[in-house]
Amino acid sequence: MIDSELQSTCSNTGHHHHQIYGESPRDNDKLGRVCLVGAGRLGMNRLRLFSKLGVPCTAVVEPNKSSPLWSEPSIHKHPLGDRDAGVSEESAIGSSSASGDAIHLYEDFSQVPTSLYDGVWIASSTASHPSCIGAASEKTGNIFCEKPIAFDTSQVSSAYKMCDSKGVSLYCGWTRRFDPAFVQLFKNSGNKIKELELINKDYFTPTPEAVAFLKTLGSIFQDFVCHDLNAACLFMGELPLAVEATPIDSMGVGIWDKVSCVLSYSENRLVKIEADRFGPYQQSAKALLNDGTKLNSLNIPGHNVFERYDQAYSAEIEFFHKILKGEHPDNLCSSEHCLATAILIEMAEKSALLRKPLVIPPELRNSMLLQVTPVVKLPMAMMQIGFGEFGKYIQQTVMPYVSEHIRTLAIINTKNLDTIGSMLANPLLDSVYVCVPYRQAPPIVERCLQAKKKVLCEKPLLSLEHLCSVAEENNVLLALGFHRRFDENFLKAKASLNAYLEQVQVSGPFSLKIESKDSCPPREPPLSVSQYTDMLNLSLVHDLDMASWLFDTIPVTISVNRISKRNNGIDLQLLVDVHYKDRASLTIPVRIEYTRGNPTYVQQVHINLANGQSLLFGHNKSGPVMFDAYLPAYRSQFEWFACQPSTGTRCNSCKCGLKQHCETYSRTAKLLNQCTELILPTS
Repeated sequence: MIDSELQSTCSNTGHHHHQIYGESPRDNDKLGRVCLVGAGRLGMNRLRLFSKLGVPCTAVVEPNKSSPLWSEPSIHKHPLGDRDAGVSEESAIGSSSASGDAIHLYEDFSQVPTSLYDGVWIASSTASHPSCIGAASEKTGNIFCEKPIAFDTSQVSSAYKMCDSKGVSLYCGWTRRFDPAFVQLFKNSGNKIKELELINKDYFTPTPEAVAFLKTLGSIFQDFVCHDLNAACLFMGELPLAVEATPIDSMGVGIWDKVSCVLSYSENRLVKIEADRFGPYQQSAKALLNDGTKLNSLNIPGHNVFERYDQAYSAEIEFFHKILKGEHPDNLCSSEHCLATAILIEMAEKSALLRKPLVIPPELRNSMLLQVTPVVKLPMAMMQIGFGEFGKYIQQTVMPYVSEHIRTLAIINTKNLDTIGSMLANPLLDSVYVCVPYRQAPPIVERCLQAKKKVLCEKPLLSLEHLCSVAEENNVLLALGFHRRFDENFLKAKASLNAYLEQVQVSGPFSLKIESKDSCPPREPPLSVSQYTDMLNLSLVHDLDMASWLFDTIPVTISVNRISKRNNGIDLQLLVDVHYKDRASLTIPVRIEYTRGNPTYVQQVHINLANGQSLLFGHNKSGPVMFDAYLPAYRSQFEWFACQPSTGTRCNSCKCGLKQHCETYSRTAKLLNQCTELILPTS
């Protein structure tokens, strides 16, 4: 029955961070130890993954003496009545190695010393969950329980109330919330689902042995369809108006092995569930969005639940391990969602028994307006177009550092551009990184923007104004690869310059010099116009952008005053007019000197203050060290790109400086165009 106190439970329970109960370990390196309760089919899989992931499982509770653990020689066994069942704090801490080679096995949880673990993982039968949670809540502050918490709603409610009253955090293992396929579909659907179809087919064969085992698990709703009902809570963010379940006992043996379930929501939205205990094994989801877009979940191979959900099971363990070590990852399934799932299980089972749809009482629905909970933060899925020397550097040197934020879904070189279309149609793709020769980039970037994928393109980007308009039309982010904006040296230069101009009344000469000297081989003079143009577009454009970016928080007008060519180099002067509201405008000359073929690698900003003081920022090293010098900047640039929303090229509310980035791109492009016009021969 649905507990009359449920509404107060929903409003009062939540995620807690608190002290660990029992004696604290003496060595912080030992934090994160787990006591596993239950070593059946699922518990043994958890034990395998604890070892694989390096999570110390120091104690296991398994009352069944026929379990293979009781015959495992490497495990320290403590049967009931064993005089040596107790373990001292000192020996417990000493034995809790991450390799899991010192596990203490007990018949009963009451035997396990609190000094042996930091949290409890419950993988016993569902019927035992409430009593196990009750016992664990007396000894620890963190409990992870396999789904479901209990067989009926009142027990679920009571478990959360009890833990809440003791300051204990209770987490429930709704595996799909940690699964890449379902998480990605949820992320791409954007809470705009018109119809959700969930296919859930198990791997059992219809034998007498399988039937006998299934009867021990509870009804198909309590043990199997519960995953789909919980997924409905996640995707739809609220309880449905009504539930209709149609079960089938295809073998005539007294258990439902197939079921069709329809959840009806306001505005004619639906969730359709098809479940079958006897397969063939399939776990998938399809979503129809409000605008007619159709999305499919990622196909993850697996012949059974342990193969198919191996990544998700591992992610659950890593999540709980972080909790036990004192970190605070997002709570992926709140008590409200567990309670809502329990309500749906109960309503679906009643609907199946009565053979009719059931309406969920409005007062209950209104008391449980579910907030969509945070889900596993998947790395941004990115396609890289271009795999020359620089593209290889990004993949081989930069990407390993940012794997937490970005995963490369595909790499396409310039010889295989015909494959771009199929990748852009992939709903799993979030973004595109373009690092092709700059004259090839514009049509590629435009195609990606029209596919509504956010784009990071290496500088320079010809036809920038047009491509910015394409980005705005499609409401998608366009960013350019000016990596110096992310370099710590130049960030300090910018901060110093801006602070000086904002706080000091400048009187006297004040100027900047941006000096760039590449250690790449010089070209044989005389250089052609085309070579000078490439020098502008490939190298000196960074210096132009530096001048634009350094002043992006101050109202300024920047113009090219003069430009001169020399063998393997270009010199130019910009005039920066600073527009103050409360004082006279200031004109700052900015000299840019670029040289190719220098024996040392130099990238520096000289700020010559009016008081005669000179500030120097940047790099000055021997040898071809550009990649080494800017590796941290490239890492920061890609992390920045990953954290930006996909939509909006003029995001006024973004705290990461997106608005300034975008506006100075245009200013840099205009300066580059002016320089190109000046360097071309006059007719």
